[in-house]
Amino acid sequence: MELFGRELEGRENGALPPLARNAHSLYLYGGGEKGLIESAIRRVSGDMLDGLVPLEREDLTVSIGSQYTEVCGAMSGLQIKTTGRCSDYALKISGAKRQVHRLISVGDGELFARLEFEGVSVFVDPCPEPVDISRPVQKAFFDVRDHFCQSVPITMYLRFAFGGSAWCPIENGACLIVDDPVLRPRYGCIEYGRIAGLCAKHRFACTFAFIPWNWRRSRATVVELFQRNPDLLSICYHGADHTAGEFGAKSAVLLNAAAKLARNRMIKHEHLTRLNAEPIMVFPQGIFSAEAASVLKHNAFVGAVNTTVSPQHAAVRTAIADTWRPAITSYSGFPIYTRRYMSQGLGNFAFDILLGKPALIVTHHQDFIHRGAEIASFIDNLNSLRAKLTWRPLGEVLRRSHAQRLLSEGILEVRLYAYEAVLENRTGTAQMVLLTKPGQECGDLESVDVGGERRAIAPAGEDLRILATIPPGASLPVRLCFKDIYGDARVSRSAPTRAKIAVRRILSEGRDEAFARAPRMVGAMLAVRSYLQRKFSRSRAVLL
Repeated sequence: MELFGRELEGRENGALPPLARNAHSLYLYGGGEKGLIESAIRRVSGDMLDGLVPLEREDLTVSIGSQYTEVCGAMSGLQIKTTGRCSDYALKISGAKRQVHRLISVGDGELFARLEFEGVSVFVDPCPEPVDISRPVQKAFFDVRDHFCQSVPITMYLRFAFGGSAWCPIENGACLIVDDPVLRPRYGCIEYGRIAGLCAKHRFACTFAFIPWNWRRSRATVVELFQRNPDLLSICYHGADHTAGEFGAKSAVLLNAAAKLARNRMIKHEHLTRLNAEPIMVFPQGIFSAEAASVLKHNAFVGAVNTTVSPQHAAVRTAIADTWRPAITSYSGFPIYTRRYMSQGLGNFAFDILLGKPALIVTHHQDFIHRGAEIASFIDNLNSLRAKLTWRPLGEVLRRSHAQRLLSEGILEVRLYAYEAVLENRTGTAQMVLLTKPGQECGDLESVDVGGERRAIAPAGEDLRILATIPPGASLPVRLCFKDIYGDARVSRSAPTRAKIAVRRILSEGRDEAFARAPRMVGAMLAVRSYLQRKFSRSRAVLL
C-alpha cells in the first residue's frame, strides 16, 4: 500500500496509472510508513478515511458482512473471535461521499473494505502482509482464528477476482463422521434408528468409522437400516484393531500387515452382511506416519481422513498450502482429507468451504448424549451458511472432491485427488474433460480406468493427462489403480497380543456404555486418568 501511495503522489491529481485503470480490481494491503498508507487510502476513498485505529488485542470479535456474498462467500454474516495477532490497524471510514462495502469489521473500524476509485474496485486490507502458506502448520490443524487477518481477506479477494479461471469444486460436499461404534441397535449414546431420523429431518449424511476388529459383531437390524438408507448411512475403515498408533509406525512391514488385516476383515464383514465398506481409512486417534500413506496407496484405498494434518516422526510438518487444498497429497501423493471437531467453530468450516474443501465433521458417541440435539443444531447452522452444501456418504463426497477449471478451448480440466472419482455432465451437450494429476503423485500407477475402459498412462514421473468425453446428462467413473509393491502380510499376532487387543476393545466399549449412563462420573474418572498419565510422563522424563 505504501508503494501505491507513492505512485499516486507522483501523478497529476492522484490519478490511477494506465495499467491499474484497466485492471479488473486492485488489492491494497498494509505495511510500510503509516502516513503514506493513510494518504493512499484517503485518495481512493475520497477523503472518507478518519484515520487508522490501532489494534492492541489478539482476541478480537470480527464481523463479516452479510450482503456481500460474491466476495465473502460461505463466511458471509459470521462473527468470529480471533485467537492470533491480527492487523496492526483497522480503517476508520465515515461519511457517504462514495459507496463503501464494509466486508470485515471490528468495533468501529474496518479490517477489509471495498471502494470504487475511477471506475475500478479497490479492496483495502490494512494487514501488513498475507500469511506465508509455505510455512508449516504449528498446531494439529490449521486454525483460521490464529491467522484470520493474514488469511481471510486475501482468500476472499482471490476467489472474487479469479473465480472464473481458478480451480473450483464441483460442489460443496459435506459429511458427518462418527468414530468407533459397533453396529448394534444401541452403542453408548448412539441409537442408530434415531440417527437415521436426524439425518432425514436435518438434511445430512452420516458415515460411521467402523473398527474392522468388530467384523463378526454387526446386528442384522442395524445392517438392514443401513441398506434401506444408503444415501444417509454408510461405513468406512477405522484402523484394523484400533490400537494406539497402529498406523503411526514407520515399518512398512507392520503397516502393510495392518492394512491387509483391515481389508481382509472388511471383506469378511461384507460377505456376512452384504454391507459395503468404503475403502477410506480414518486413522485411529488421528495418528499416521508418512509411510502409512504409501502403504494405503498400494493397498487399494482411495483416500484417508484425519483430524491432524502432520504425520508422526516427520522431520518437517505439513505446510499451510497443503491444508488449503481439497486433500493433503504431500506423502506419496496419497490423498488425506482433513476433518474438524465442532468445537473448532463454524468459522473454520466456512473457511474450508471458501477454499473449496469438503466440510467433514468428526464426532464420537458421547456427542449424541442429548439425543444428538447439539449435532443437529450445528448442522443446521452449517446448512444456513451462504453456500449450498451437498451432504453425501463419505465415499461419495471424496469421489466428487476433484477441482475443475474451464480452459480456453472449452475443455474442462479436472484435477483428481481421491483415487476414485465420478465426473458428471449436468448440461445438455457433450463435455470434453482433461483428467490431470501431477507426476510426483502417480508413482507406481498401474492403470487408469475411465468409464470401464483401461487407458494408457504416462511414463513414470510425467503428469497424468487423459482426455475423455462425457455425454449430456451422464456421469463418468474414474479409478486409479496402483501396484501392490508390498506383497502379502508377513506379520502374525501372537495369542497374548490378540488377547490384549480383545481386552482393550471390550474395556473401551464398557467405558462408552458407562458414559451413556453416568457421563459425569466417567468424565471425572477420565480426567483423573489423564492427569495421572501426564504426571507420570513428566516424572519419567525427569528420571531419564
